[in-house]
Amino acid sequence: MIYEYALQPELVAGLMNRVDFRFLMNLFEENEPVYFAVYPKLNRWTHLVKNNFTKTGKIEDTYLTEFIKFIKTRAIKRIESDYDMKLGWLENAEFEHNRCPFDLILAESNPNAKSFVIAHLTQLSNNPNPRLKIPHDRIVNRIASDMANAVAPMLRLCRKLILVDPHFDPCYDRWRNTLH
Repeated sequence: MIYEYALQPELVAGLMNRVDFRFLMNLFEENEPVYFAVYPKLNRWTHLVKNNFTKTGKIEDTYLTEFIKFIKTRAIKRIESDYDMKLGWLENAEFEHNRCPFDLILAESNPNAKSFVIAHLTQLSNNPNPRLKIPHDRIVNRIASDMANAVAPMLRLCRKLILVDPHFDPCYDRWRNTLH
C-alpha cells in the first residue's frame, strides 16, 4: 500500500529548525510507504515554498534546500490536476482532494475542519498524530474495485509495468492469440 500526502508549501517554508525538518523527512523515508503528492506541479510547488520562506539564517536555508532535494526523490506526479492561481494552496488542495483524494494533506492550519487535513505539524514532533502512523501492509478483499484501489497509487508511481500471469504459457496454441 502506498500513501500520498500533500504538503502545503507555506508549512514547509515555515519550518525553522532541524528537529522539524527531520520529523517531516522521517514521514517520507525510503522504508516508509508514504510519498509526496506533487501539487501543484513540482516547479510551481518549489516556487511557492521559496516565496514563503523567510530567511532567518544560512542554516535554515540549507535545511530547506536539502529538504526540497530529498522530497523530490519521494514524489508522485498527479495527473490532470488543476490549480487556480486566484485561490490559496489549501483551497486548491481541498478541491483536488475531491477530484482525486490524497491520503492526507499536511498544512499549517485547517480552517474548514476537514478530516483529511492535519494541521500544526511543527507541534507534532513532540506529540505525533496517530493518523501519521500508517500500516505497512493491509488485507485487500478479492473484489475488483478494492484491488484496483489498493494498487492505484503504485500504478501511478511506476514507470514500467510487467504483469506476470502464472497460468499463461506461450507454448500452447490457446494462449498465442493473446500475443497478437
